[in-house]
Amino acid sequence: MKKLKLQAVQFGAIEVLTRTQLKNILGGDGSGGAKECTKDSDCGTKTVTNACGDEVTVSGVCSSVTHKCSWGTAC
Repeated sequence: MKKLKLQAVQFGAIEVLTRTQLKNILGGDGSGGAKECTKDSDCGTKTVTNACGDEVTVSGVCSSVTHKCSWGTAC
């Protein structure tokens, strides 16, 4: 087995996000945070470009854990 050597690397941060800000990133669409919901119908529909590059209209799904909407982009 080969030994790995790990070196400590320091990363500087210009801005540190709060826990709440990080939670808003999950499921977001880049517009400043994910929409809050309690059921799928709260999310509505959205036109997105899927992973294949096609524009499709998809229904939002409400996460029972985070109570945030997300819109799938699979082909």
